[in-house]
Amino acid sequence: VPDLPNSFSEEGWKTLATHGITKSNWFVCLHVRSNGYLRDQGRREHRNSDVTNYMDGIKEITGNGGWVIRLGDKSMPPLPPMPRVIDYAACDWKRDYLDLFFIRNCRFFIGCLSGPWDLAVLFGRPMLTVNMYRWFNDYPVKFIDRGILKQVFSKKLGRFLGIKEI
Repeated sequence: VPDLPNSFSEEGWKTLATHGITKSNWFVCLHVRSNGYLRDQGRREHRNSDVTNYMDGIKEITGNGGWVIRLGDKSMPPLPPMPRVIDYAACDWKRDYLDLFFIRNCRFFIGCLSGPWDLAVLFGRPMLTVNMYRWFNDYPVKFIDRGILKQVFSKKLGRFLGIKEI
């Protein structure tokens, strides 16, 4: 598993400390893709999701003592202020090395198929892959990982398809 330079780790922990997270705390990285990063509005929408659908999960994590660091970019809809949640996607102190540090050091990663997902694979983080839209090369990578397939709606049939139909 690749590691990061010590300077990345030192700066990462220093940054987290300014937001109340210490080395004794645990955190989860969350990446919910939206259409702004690659200007995907109207195309590849099947890859995107609404972050408000993750609120119950965020509350479950924070209610059990964890923190949530929401990854992404400023084109994403901001999260409402919540205890133990850092909306890193919307912050002004975003740095590329912090993206790497957060993913490398999270307890687990929740996210869709995207660049941050690839980094979580690279760093060997436990993962919950959400909104999987391909079955054959984006399956959960390790035995401990889990995946949730995105529902497929047939416009022709006017309904969601079952697994066998897909």
